[in-house]
Amino acid sequence: MSFVSWLFDRVDTHDVEYEDDSMKVVFESIPWFADKVKGRVEQLGGTFSTSGYKR
Repeated sequence: MSFVSWLFDRVDTHDVEYEDDSMKVVFESIPWFADKVKGRVEQLGGTFSTSGYKR
C-alpha cells in the first residue's frame, strides 16, 4: 500500500474504485510523472492506461 500512499501524495486524484484485490485510480499529473507511475505500476504487475490530457 505504500505505492498508493506515494501516488496520492503526488497527483491530483479524480476517482478511485476498489474491486477485490485491485484498484482503479484516475489521476492528473504532468506527463513525465505519469510515465514514472506507469513504469512502477507495470513493475508491480499492474496495467496502466491513459485517456490523454486537457490543456
